[in-house]
Amino acid sequence: IALSGYVNIVNNTEDLQFSAVTCFLDDGSLFIVFRGTDGSLVGWKEDMMISYLNQTSSQEQAFNYLSKNFMGLNCPIRIGGHSKGGNLSIFSSMKANKSIQDHIINIYSFDGPGFRDEIVASDEYEKIIPKVKSYIPDGSVVGRLLSSGIEHKLVKNSVTGFMQHLAYNW
Repeated sequence: IALSGYVNIVNNTEDLQFSAVTCFLDDGSLFIVFRGTDGSLVGWKEDMMISYLNQTSSQEQAFNYLSKNFMGLNCPIRIGGHSKGGNLSIFSSMKANKSIQDHIINIYSFDGPGFRDEIVASDEYEKIIPKVKSYIPDGSVVGRLLSSGIEHKLVKNSVTGFMQHLAYNW
């Protein structure tokens, strides 16, 4: 797999923690990966903001990453991420220009939190739901936060409690 477009931004002033990379797959498609929360305080602070803001700084960055790098490309696109990365995958796909949306074949959320009710009720959100594949551990906490309107696929894991959020235990 060839990797390109790695971005890692942590900015305490803007309450922003964002990271992304693009994978070029052998079948000619792209897989855009958004990382979840790192260990920074600002990353956790921004996670809480998902519950009361219409758009966080990392959601804006994810949208910008798609818009600046993939406008006009003519290849299949997959987008995904774990935890906040799953939320960013869905949000950026929902907000993307139609020319990008038309090339998105799947959106993967691995135990990603949902959204505020107003976002889930929006037409732009409803439009991308058929492309979303959401995976959560059977005792998920994070993947069941907020609303999603998405049917989750349950994943078996080897631990109980919050440690189920770590995909290494799936």
